[in-house]
Amino acid sequence: MQVFARSFESLATDSTALRFPAPLADRAPDPAGFEFWWKMLEFVFQLPDPSSFPKLSVLPLGPELAVLRRYIAAAEDTAGSALLSGGDAFTVRVSDDGAGIEHTDATFTGNESRAGSRPYSGNSTPRRRRPALIKSSASCDRRTVPRLMRARQGA
Repeated sequence: MQVFARSFESLATDSTALRFPAPLADRAPDPAGFEFWWKMLEFVFQLPDPSSFPKLSVLPLGPELAVLRRYIAAAEDTAGSALLSGGDAFTVRVSDDGAGIEHTDATFTGNESRAGSRPYSGNSTPRRRRPALIKSSASCDRRTVPRLMRARQGA
Protein backbone atom coordinates (compact mmCIF):
# COMPACT_ATOMS: atom_id res chain seq x y z
CA MET A 1 0.00 0.00 0.00
CA GLN A 2 1.22 3.47 -0.77
CA VAL A 3 -0.18 6.66 0.72
CA PHE A 4 0.86 9.98 -0.74
CA ALA A 5 0.26 13.02 1.48
CA ARG A 6 0.93 16.65 0.66
CA SER A 7 0.68 19.79 2.71
CA PHE A 8 -1.76 22.58 1.99
CA GLU A 9 1.21 24.79 1.23
CA SER A 10 2.44 22.57 -1.59
CA LEU A 11 -1.05 22.34 -3.07
CA ALA A 12 -1.37 26.14 -2.93
CA THR A 13 2.03 26.84 -4.46
CA ASP A 14 1.67 24.22 -7.20
CA SER A 15 -1.40 26.08 -8.47
CA THR A 16 0.04 29.58 -8.06
CA ALA A 17 2.16 31.39 -10.63
CA LEU A 18 4.22 34.43 -9.76
CA ARG A 19 3.35 37.53 -11.76
CA PHE A 20 6.91 38.83 -11.39
CA PRO A 21 10.33 37.32 -10.66
CA ALA A 22 10.89 36.65 -6.96
CA PRO A 23 13.01 39.51 -5.59
CA LEU A 24 16.51 38.44 -4.49
CA ALA A 25 16.02 34.90 -5.84
CA ASP A 26 19.40 35.24 -7.55
CA ARG A 27 21.02 35.18 -4.08
CA ALA A 28 19.21 32.03 -2.93
CA PRO A 29 21.09 28.72 -2.76
CA ASP A 30 17.91 27.04 -4.07
CA PRO A 31 15.88 29.54 -6.14
CA ALA A 32 12.93 27.12 -6.47
CA GLY A 33 12.74 26.72 -2.69
CA PHE A 34 12.99 30.49 -2.29
CA GLU A 35 10.24 31.00 -4.85
CA PHE A 36 7.97 28.74 -2.76
CA TRP A 37 7.65 31.50 -0.13
CA TRP A 38 6.91 34.15 -2.74
CA LYS A 39 4.22 31.88 -4.17
CA MET A 40 2.71 31.58 -0.69
CA LEU A 41 2.63 35.40 -0.45
CA GLU A 42 1.09 35.57 -3.92
CA PHE A 43 -1.53 32.95 -3.04
CA VAL A 44 -2.62 34.79 0.11
CA PHE A 45 -2.08 38.48 -0.65
CA GLN A 46 -1.64 38.94 -4.44
CA LEU A 47 1.07 41.52 -3.73
CA PRO A 48 2.08 43.99 -6.42
CA ASP A 49 5.49 43.69 -8.03
CA PRO A 50 7.95 45.28 -5.57
CA SER A 51 9.90 46.79 -8.48
CA SER A 52 6.80 48.88 -9.27
CA PHE A 53 6.77 50.57 -5.86
CA PRO A 54 7.34 54.34 -6.12
CA LYS A 55 10.85 55.62 -5.53
CA LEU A 56 11.52 57.70 -2.44
CA SER A 57 11.17 61.37 -3.31
CA VAL A 58 13.76 62.38 -0.72
CA LEU A 59 16.79 60.32 0.25
CA PRO A 60 16.66 59.55 3.98
CA LEU A 61 19.54 60.81 6.07
CA GLY A 62 21.10 59.88 9.38
CA PRO A 63 19.28 57.28 11.47
CA GLU A 64 16.59 56.66 8.84
CA LEU A 65 19.21 55.84 6.21
CA ALA A 66 21.00 53.53 8.66
CA VAL A 67 17.74 51.63 9.30
CA LEU A 68 17.07 51.23 5.56
CA ARG A 69 20.61 50.03 4.91
CA ARG A 70 20.36 47.52 7.78
CA TYR A 71 17.02 46.28 6.40
CA ILE A 72 18.44 45.82 2.90
CA ALA A 73 21.52 44.01 4.24
CA ALA A 74 19.34 41.70 6.37
CA ALA A 75 17.04 40.95 3.40
CA GLU A 76 20.03 40.12 1.19
CA ASP A 77 21.65 37.94 3.87
CA THR A 78 18.39 36.08 4.54
CA ALA A 79 17.80 35.51 0.82
CA GLY A 80 21.31 34.03 0.55
CA SER A 81 20.80 31.63 3.43
CA ALA A 82 19.17 28.21 3.49
CA LEU A 83 16.40 29.56 5.74
CA LEU A 84 14.14 30.51 2.83
CA SER A 85 15.43 27.90 0.41
CA GLY A 86 14.99 24.71 2.37
CA GLY A 87 13.54 21.65 0.76
CA ASP A 88 12.92 19.44 3.80
CA ALA A 89 11.10 16.23 2.96
CA PHE A 90 10.79 12.69 4.19
CA THR A 91 9.19 9.49 2.96
CA VAL A 92 8.27 6.57 5.19
CA ARG A 93 7.51 3.22 3.58
CA VAL A 94 6.08 0.31 5.55
CA SER A 95 6.18 -3.18 4.10
CA ASP A 96 2.87 -4.73 3.01
CA ASP A 97 3.73 -8.14 4.41
CA GLY A 98 2.63 -7.25 7.95
CA ALA A 99 6.18 -7.31 9.34
CA GLY A 100 6.00 -3.56 9.98
CA ILE A 101 9.48 -2.91 8.58
CA GLU A 102 9.93 0.78 7.93
CA HIS A 103 12.22 2.41 5.38
CA THR A 104 12.77 6.13 5.68
CA ASP A 105 14.24 8.45 3.08
CA ALA A 106 14.87 11.99 4.26
CA THR A 107 16.23 15.23 2.90
CA PHE A 108 16.74 17.94 5.48
CA THR A 109 18.13 21.42 5.04
CA GLY A 110 21.54 22.00 6.59
CA ASN A 111 21.88 23.18 10.17
CA GLU A 112 22.37 26.77 9.01
CA SER A 113 18.62 27.34 8.72
CA ARG A 114 17.99 26.18 12.28
CA ALA A 115 21.06 27.53 14.07
CA GLY A 116 19.34 30.60 15.53
CA SER A 117 16.10 28.89 16.45
CA ARG A 118 17.23 26.07 18.71
CA PRO A 119 15.92 26.23 22.28
CA TYR A 120 18.49 26.62 25.04
CA SER A 121 18.35 25.77 28.71
CA GLY A 122 19.50 28.15 31.43
CA ASN A 123 23.15 27.09 31.04
CA SER A 124 23.08 27.76 27.26
CA THR A 125 23.41 24.09 26.39
CA PRO A 126 21.30 23.06 23.38
CA ARG A 127 18.38 20.79 24.32
CA ARG A 128 17.02 18.03 22.11
CA ARG A 129 13.38 18.51 21.24
CA ARG A 130 10.82 17.25 18.82
CA PRO A 131 10.67 18.94 15.43
CA ALA A 132 8.11 21.75 15.22
CA LEU A 133 6.35 19.80 12.48
CA ILE A 134 5.35 17.16 15.00
CA LYS A 135 4.23 19.62 17.63
CA SER A 136 1.60 21.06 15.30
CA SER A 137 0.36 17.83 13.77
CA ALA A 138 -2.67 16.04 15.17
CA SER A 139 -2.13 13.01 12.94
CA CYS A 140 1.05 11.76 14.63
CA ASP A 141 1.23 8.51 16.54
CA ARG A 142 3.72 7.39 19.18
CA ARG A 143 6.13 6.16 16.50
CA THR A 144 6.26 9.37 14.46
CA VAL A 145 8.89 11.23 16.49
CA PRO A 146 11.35 8.30 16.70
CA ARG A 147 10.84 7.76 12.96
CA LEU A 148 11.71 11.37 12.19
CA MET A 149 14.67 11.36 14.54
CA ARG A 150 16.05 8.25 12.80
CA ALA A 151 15.53 9.94 9.44
CA ARG A 152 17.32 13.07 10.62
CA GLN A 153 20.27 10.92 11.75
CA GLY A 154 20.34 9.11 8.41
CA ALA A 155 19.21 5.73 9.76
